[in-house]
Amino acid sequence: MRALGWLFLSLCFSAQAIEDPILAEVDGQKITASQVRAYVKTRPLLSGYLLTGYPGWRQVLEDLINLYLLNLEGKRLGIPKEAQDDEDSYALRIKRQLLPPCEKPDENEAKRFYEDHPELFSTPAFVRLDRIELPASSQVDGKEALAFLEEAAARVRQGQEKLSDLADRCPQGRACFQDLGFVRTDGLASLNDAALAAFKNAQTGEVVGPLQVGEWVYLYQVTARREPIRTPWKQVKAEAAEVAQSFCKQQAFAKLKSELYRRYRVVLYEETLRAIR
Repeated sequence: MRALGWLFLSLCFSAQAIEDPILAEVDGQKITASQVRAYVKTRPLLSGYLLTGYPGWRQVLEDLINLYLLNLEGKRLGIPKEAQDDEDSYALRIKRQLLPPCEKPDENEAKRFYEDHPELFSTPAFVRLDRIELPASSQVDGKEALAFLEEAAARVRQGQEKLSDLADRCPQGRACFQDLGFVRTDGLASLNDAALAAFKNAQTGEVVGPLQVGEWVYLYQVTARREPIRTPWKQVKAEAAEVAQSFCKQQAFAKLKSELYRRYRVVLYEETLRAIR
């Protein structure tokens, strides 16, 4: 049995020093970075997630919050724990009781699902990116980094300057200019939602930014795109029903999670999460 009772049942979340930032609050209780690390230690399969920066930290934090919420909801509903229950097994039992059933569709229904959700049967979209990165605290041409890149972005959009030309003025030298190669658009989760949407829709040549993430400011330019390619029905026919059933379960849990986030006043501190290295 995992020794997580101190985390979920004592309700003694507390803010630590600055080096242990608060990442979220649940029902008025604070979750700090050290508590996320302690949670990962009980789950070796998650250990690599924290090495990926914001996307991994956010995923682990959401996993921890989900576990906590299901335990809280079970307690609110008066569903008793069984003798063999730990926080994990109790949460799973609560989840099964609260979610509606998702039946596996027949072939015709699976085919309709395939037609309605092409993104689930397609390769991801890729964009090739050039990037300028500057420390947010730096100055270029007498301007703060963000202001400099805002003006530079306008010049690049108007064709008056190339993104690569900006590297000659970077305080850290030309290393500030990078060709990131092809990047999955859904792999840019460390950026905010508006920027993520911009990358998904940006065409070749478009400039995105500047964007500030933690202590850095970035300016991007899309230099090429690879659009999604949907796998033919014949190749996914055998698995489409399972994909549809899994999607149904994901949607049902997303709805439940949204309700629990409201009930228990969940707040995620996105900027703090994005700044974690």
